[in-house]
Amino acid sequence: MLDFAEARQRVLDPPSWALRNYHLYKKMGFVQTGQSDPDPSGQVLYWYKRTIADV
Repeated sequence: MLDFAEARQRVLDPPSWALRNYHLYKKMGFVQTGQSDPDPSGQVLYWYKRTIADV
């Protein structure tokens, strides 16, 4: 079993067609940091990152 309890950064790369998810990612504290170039089918990935502060 993997344990990510000590991870301080989370990253996502959802596809461009998952538009409804973007609002949730931003609400959860993720910030869009960039996007990929389109692949041959026109698919683009958007990069999101969230840094977790020490508590």
